[in-house]
Amino acid sequence: MLDNEWLKAFVPIGRIQNQQWSAIGAGVLFHVPPFIWVVTARHVIDSSEQLPVSVLVTHKQQGIVPIPLTELHKQHALSWITDEEHDLAASLMPISNDFDVKAVTKENCIKIDDLIPSMTAYTIGCPYGLRGFDPQRVTPVILDGIVSGIDNQKKQVFTSTPTFKGNSGGPLLIVKSPFNPHGGATFGLPTIYLAGIMRELALIGVDEKSNGQRESFQIPPLHIGIATPSDFVLNLLESDQAKAITEKIKIKN
Repeated sequence: MLDNEWLKAFVPIGRIQNQQWSAIGAGVLFHVPPFIWVVTARHVIDSSEQLPVSVLVTHKQQGIVPIPLTELHKQHALSWITDEEHDLAASLMPISNDFDVKAVTKENCIKIDDLIPSMTAYTIGCPYGLRGFDPQRVTPVILDGIVSGIDNQKKQVFTSTPTFKGNSGGPLLIVKSPFNPHGGATFGLPTIYLAGIMRELALIGVDEKSNGQRESFQIPPLHIGIATPSDFVLNLLESDQAKAITEKIKIKN
């Protein structure tokens, strides 16, 4: 079961057109002291069609408010930092005590080498552009499954958790049991970890020659979500790109 602390680290990412906000993906907030970053899939911001990108947060007095990242980038000569190979993007986030948000830290992440297929998994996102069920708060749609497999060569995590358009960029969370295979238990450590950032849906079993079309007598394809491991998120936030952006802020201050 996820608690509200994890849900508050999630943000819907969208674009503004004709003064209307619509979701195009999801993101997760990271705390790299003293800064807060929003991390998403790179293709989410590429899909914005050059329209202003913003994220939604819950304001303690004003309810749901958009944070206009594109406008802030222009004002402060900032930009997204990206990892094209692993489909990641990150932007500095303004922060306020009036925002009802939390942020993930390095200690909340689990690396790909520590993942085991069959671990319980959750995704938090905006499937089909939905931004949640509560109109007064930024509440995501949560779906569950397991870690279905790990590709150590391509550095990908596969999950049976249902993945839809709009889940891209959202977190893949896993449950790590405190009990080990030998019957012992480790207490005092978190049991929920960020395993990665959702990037796409794969249809396994579709014949490429048929252009994705299947005959009615054939077995339906297997829907598997693919995530970029948290290892690469941490690498991006510790990269020279990130340092160059934060140095700009330090100089201005």
